[in-house]
Amino acid sequence: MLTWLIPVVLALDPSKVKYAVNCGGPEITTSDDVIYFADNGYSSGITSDFGKSFQIKLTKYPEVYQTERYELKDFNYGIPLDEPGQYVLILKFSEVWFNQEQEKLFSVRIGDTVVVENLDIFEQVGKYAAYDEFIPFEFRDGNILIKGKEAKGCLKNNKLKIDFLKTDFDNPKINAIVLFKGKLEETNYYEQKRYIESLKRQIQEEINKDERGYRTDKVLDDEIDFENFESEEQNIFIEENQSLWSVLSSVPAMMIIAFVLVLGVAACIPTRVSNTPSVSSKPKRT
Repeated sequence: MLTWLIPVVLALDPSKVKYAVNCGGPEITTSDDVIYFADNGYSSGITSDFGKSFQIKLTKYPEVYQTERYELKDFNYGIPLDEPGQYVLILKFSEVWFNQEQEKLFSVRIGDTVVVENLDIFEQVGKYAAYDEFIPFEFRDGNILIKGKEAKGCLKNNKLKIDFLKTDFDNPKINAIVLFKGKLEETNYYEQKRYIESLKRQIQEEINKDERGYRTDKVLDDEIDFENFESEEQNIFIEENQSLWSVLSSVPAMMIIAFVLVLGVAACIPTRVSNTPSVSSKPKRT
């Protein structure tokens, strides 16, 4: 059984959570004492609680992943940010609609910097499962630095602007947003990364087993197809489930076998050799 059916413990230190919003839903407090404010700070979009119909895996806090905001075009959230320091922006997602990869893809941008490109939630963890993206950044001297490079145009009125960008594959969405003050290693990033890598290895092993089984079945099918041939000359049919004895005991087959045996016996009987010396033909007179 795959361990992805077992919830993953991904707890954050609530004292370091500076802001959290439950996108598309009301205010909630999770069992790790993180308070998610009711949905606010968005530019536009459509809310959905369709995820409440399902048990969200890979988390002890499914309520965070059961509501969402999506949009038929690009949209954004503004997150309060006024204290300098190192931060990790945690974007929370779950796929509750599509059933395969490459059906929903979208990107996330902060200012002029794309921080998540062509995200496919289903490809990461499948359906009805929690998935988080972690974006470390530094707020210093009024600037946002991502991987040491300034992200321009992302701060307005002490709010960090986060853009969710539409692609040709359905619409962008977000389930929840958390602003964590601290370093990446202080979050649950590495725990989730290790778990998802383990999950993907297990899934790949299952796929490999299925593929090996499929190839074996295919070989067997080919052998059966080969045996299901028709002899046009003797009109002998070998059915898929027909036993060898039933084939050999058929009348046409018995006639062929008898004929082969007669030829074999005849070949084993020695022929009589004449003792009379052969007479050479006389040479023609010239």
